[in-house]
Amino acid sequence: MRRFLVLAVIFTFLTTFTLEEAFARAGGGKSSGSRGSRSYSAPAKPYQAPSSPSQVQRGQQSIPQTQAAQPSRWGGFMGMLAGGILGGIIGNMLFSSFAHGAGAGGYGGPGLFDLILIGLIIFVIYKIVSSRRKAQQPVYAGGYQQYSGLERPQEVPVYDTTASAIEDTQRGLSHIRQFDPAFDERQFKEAVTDIFFKVQAAWTNRSMEPVKNLLTPEMFGIMSKETETLRIEKRVNRLENIALRNLEITEAWQEGGKDFITVEINANVIDYVTDEAGRVIEGSNTDPVRFVEYWTFTRPVGSIQWQLCAIQQA
Repeated sequence: MRRFLVLAVIFTFLTTFTLEEAFARAGGGKSSGSRGSRSYSAPAKPYQAPSSPSQVQRGQQSIPQTQAAQPSRWGGFMGMLAGGILGGIIGNMLFSSFAHGAGAGGYGGPGLFDLILIGLIIFVIYKIVSSRRKAQQPVYAGGYQQYSGLERPQEVPVYDTTASAIEDTQRGLSHIRQFDPAFDERQFKEAVTDIFFKVQAAWTNRSMEPVKNLLTPEMFGIMSKETETLRIEKRVNRLENIALRNLEITEAWQEGGKDFITVEINANVIDYVTDEAGRVIEGSNTDPVRFVEYWTFTRPVGSIQWQLCAIQQA
């Protein structure tokens, strides 16, 4: 019975850990791909005018404090409860082993099986804790962890970079127009909207082949691997009632003979996972969710066809 309970606890923790790796919309709801030299920088956000003149004085502004880290689903009472249960099981295992051994006149130590189970429990706890910490760290395209998101920096005056960011974007767009005089921002946004919906449809169908020409080879490989995982697990990530609320260009530049443009995508979608029989196993098929992502597109300078090369989470 003792060994059965330990195995049941391990199974529960492993199941919980696996379920948290849930797929969500195209790209799995995480950052992936690369965008040249800017792969390791946070995505730029659309310009927003200050609500009052006092917010920007003498060309300086303050860095707002980051939002406090949200407690994990296994924090607080549930975390203590789980820890208490595991501690009780391990303690009972050790003491009962000593007791049985002493009663039999033997050495009185835990057996090999008990030690293996304790090691498994410790390993599972380590994996869960490390995954929670990693999940709290924003990972940008290319996998570089820019900052932990847990610190609360003091408000210190820094130079306002809003104007320089806008100038950088406008300068990048002007460079693109030098080699493509017909480039039009409105037409580009329409093309991005078309790609966005096509990629989401391909993701739901678990095949990126129909949009292969809309993705860079790297992104095609990444997304194809993820959709293949969905097929193997007999899961379908269904995306319904997608509503694109806003799309804005936030960055534009050239490097290495290529054009790059990043856009902020603000959308709503009903995002849930079913088995192949259509039974809902994750998410809700009635409640829409809102998300903000940054999609970067690239093409050789002078070319016409834009391809998705990176997805970054807000």
